[in-house]
Amino acid sequence: MEQKNVDVAIIGSGSAGLYALGKVRPSGKRFVLINGGALGTTCARVGCMPSKALIQVAEDFHRRNILG
Repeated sequence: MEQKNVDVAIIGSGSAGLYALGKVRPSGKRFVLINGGALGTTCARVGCMPSKALIQVAEDFHRRNILG
């Protein structure tokens, strides 16, 4: 395993991790982002946000057929 000397270790790329990344990057400090999967929160990528968008489209489609 490769060893790195860093000033900051950010664990996870959820909301807090991405916020920390935004603060650390411009500081000039050496950092590492430790994350086991895709960047971002589950909610934003595949959870509640995409679900809400799909539900809204379905409701709009349903209303179109009722009111159209």
